[in-house]
Amino acid sequence: MSTGLFRHCRRNLAFDNPPQRFGSIHSQETHHVRKLAPVPTTPITIAPWLSIHGGARAIEFYKAAFAAVEVYHVEDPDGNVVSRLSINGAEFWLSDDSSAPTATGPAVRMILTVSDPDAVFAQAIAAGATSVYPISEDHGWRIGRICDPFGHHWEIARQLPTSPA
Repeated sequence: MSTGLFRHCRRNLAFDNPPQRFGSIHSQETHHVRKLAPVPTTPITIAPWLSIHGGARAIEFYKAAFAAVEVYHVEDPDGNVVSRLSINGAEFWLSDDSSAPTATGPAVRMILTVSDPDAVFAQAIAAGATSVYPISEDHGWRIGRICDPFGHHWEIARQLPTSPA
């Protein structure tokens, strides 16, 4: 769309007062305006929720390993937490849960897409994660996997640029 046409359309669209009739499809004066559904005030998202033994320790680990920031936190008198964390805008939840899986198997596997997976992988290892497989290039990704101290597996990755055919 040319810049001039965009300005013309912006100037002439009247969503609250649509035209009573439309001209011929071949007319230069024809404007086909379609009303769209209103944008919801709350965005629809899906976020993983980790069930963990030791939620407060997990929060500190994710802060140290991935530079996570807490955006929501609630704690009961027994010290059990529910927290929403953000890693550069990518959010996930965690909570204390006595029925959470142990280190014998992950309840969920996460993929954290970052610009420098090597650095984030090293940061997570330094914070206490263990390497499941080291960073390598496979299937169009630079990717590695760690297991956090709470039994969850995190793939840390960056999609590689596609090579010309």
